Amino acid sequence: MRLEDLQRAFIDYLQNGESPLQQWVEADGKPDAETRLHIYRNAYRKRLHEALATDHEMLQRYLGDQQFSQLIDDYINQQPSVWFSLRQYGDGLPDFLAADRRLAELPLVAELARFERRLLDAFDAPDSAAVGIDALRAETPESWPQKRLRFHPSVQRFETGWNTVPVWQALKQGETPPEAVAEPAIWLLWRNRERLTEFRTLAVDESAFLTDFLNGRCFAEACETLLEWHDEAGATQRAVEIIQRWVDCGLVSALV
Repeated sequence: MRLEDLQRAFIDYLQNGESPLQQWVEADGKPDAETRLHIYRNAYRKRLHEALATDHEMLQRYLGDQQFSQLIDDYINQQPSVWFSLRQYGDGLPDFLAADRRLAELPLVAELARFERRLLDAFDAPDSAAVGIDALRAETPESWPQKRLRFHPSVQRFETGWNTVPVWQALKQGETPPEAVAEPAIWLLWRNRERLTEFRTLAVDESAFLTDFLNGRCFAEACETLLEWHDEAGATQRAVEIIQRWVDCGLVSALV
């Protein structure tokens, strides 16, 4: 038997328990071949379960151990791992939860899982240098209109439709979470200079301003967007305030 065929048979057994693998396993004393294979399969599933529980600690608290375990078991059954690292295995969990009819009365569950994935993404993002306020001051007034901002790789804009983040915060503090209510909000997530993940809400004008830069628009174009909420002088002042706050937090990695 080719090694590739043996490896494929072993993977099939780990993922669905159905494989002719047993006939190639020697029954060398105790336990027998079937038991030895069963140990491997249980360990495989247990590792996947533990990885998801580690990544989604607040989700587990919100659902309770029993319901969380059932949902994760179903996810493992329906979403065999195709990754070399356990870090990416849960990337499909939010969509899986969003499609689960059993969670119809728990509307923020999928969003809570998605928020936790975003926190992981921010924490694991590559490192990048941050520009200081002196770099901004060194630019001439004539150069600013065409300038574009580049952000630290951890920077993310995240929209919620429910009070998902307050629920997460309460769970994190060991408190009883508030009832789920529709509460649209926009959040900014990033990893700070101390390598700690932070997040805060974004006002609608700052969110639009950030989106423009993330989409590659220049300073002049982004300022035009601010005119929806401010007059011309107010838009310029607001733009300066926002960018200075971003720089102070280490969010801006380059001015190009």
